[in-house]
Amino acid sequence: MTEIRFICPDCEHELERDGGGLRCAQGHTFAATSDGILDLLPHVVPDSLRSEAAYHGSLAGEWIALNQLDAPRNQFYHQAIIDFIAARATEASNVLEIGGGPGFDLRSFLASGTPFEHYVFSETSVGLTAHALRESAQVAAARGVRAKVIFCTIEVEHIPLASAQFDFAFLIAVLHRVPHPEQALSELARVTAPGGHVLLGIEPNRFWAKATAVAGRLVRRVLLTRPHSQVDEAGNGFTVAQLEEIGSRCGLSLVGLSPVWLICGFVHHGLELLYRLLRLKRRIVLPPQLEQAIVRLDEALLRFPGTRRLAWHYTAMFRKWRRD
Repeated sequence: MTEIRFICPDCEHELERDGGGLRCAQGHTFAATSDGILDLLPHVVPDSLRSEAAYHGSLAGEWIALNQLDAPRNQFYHQAIIDFIAARATEASNVLEIGGGPGFDLRSFLASGTPFEHYVFSETSVGLTAHALRESAQVAAARGVRAKVIFCTIEVEHIPLASAQFDFAFLIAVLHRVPHPEQALSELARVTAPGGHVLLGIEPNRFWAKATAVAGRLVRRVLLTRPHSQVDEAGNGFTVAQLEEIGSRCGLSLVGLSPVWLICGFVHHGLELLYRLLRLKRRIVLPPQLEQAIVRLDEALLRFPGTRRLAWHYTAMFRKWRRD
C-alpha cells in the first residue's frame, strides 16, 4: 500500500513523520490529536476561518439535524455524489473529501462498500473531524473496512497534500463559502491525478444565493435570531457559465452538470422561514413519502430544456486533463 504524501501548508516543503505528528525541513511542525487527527492548518490563518471553525465545531452534535441532511431532499443528492464515485472507484483509488462536516458523506461512502486504498477526510474544525472519526469508525467496523481513512484539518486554499495523488476529490456545499473559490479549485485540481475527477456538490445557483442572503438578513434583523455563519451569508453562488470557466482555467473539463432542487428549494426555505417566524424548538419534518414524491417531481421537471438554470443548486463533475 502506498502512503499519502503531505506538504507543509506554510512553505510547501514535503512533510515527514515526526513522532505522532509531521515536520518539514524548515522546522514547521504539525501535531496530531490523541485519536490521530492531523492538524494541518497553516500556522497563520485568517480570524474569519478560526471563528467559522469554532462556530461549526460547536454544532457537531446537531449538524445533521440543523442542516436536515437525512431529509430526502438532501439525502438523494448527497447519495448521487457517492454513487458517482462508487461506480468508478477501484481498490487502488484514493479519495479526498473537503469540508466533510460531521462525516455524513463519509459514513454513506463506507456503508456503500465502495473499494478504495485511502480516504482523506478533512475539515477546518477539529471538533467536527473528531465527531466524524467516532461516527465513521462504527460503520467501518460493521462493514469490515480495512482500507485507510486519514482524518485531518486543512484549509482548502492551501491543501497540504502532494500533487496528483487522488482519483476523486469532492466537496459538498463548500466552494461558495471559500473567500477565493478559483484558488481552492486550482488546489483541488493540483492534488488530483490526470484523468481523475473533481466533484463540486450542491453549489448554489448565483441568483437564488443572492436572493436567500437578502431574505436571511431581513429575517435575522426582525427576529434577532441566534448566532449564524457569516461565511454562509456572504456566499455568492455560481452560474453554469462560471463553473465551466473557472474549471477550465484550473485544467478541468466539465463532464457533467446536475441541477439540484426546483420545488424542493421553495419547500426547504419555506419550512426554514416557518421555523424561525414561529420560534419553534425543532424544524418541521415532512413525511418521507411526500418529500420523496417532491424529489421525483423535481427530477422530472429538471429534464425539460432550460429548467436547469432555474435550479437552486448544481452538482458539477469535472475531469482533470490528461497529460499528452
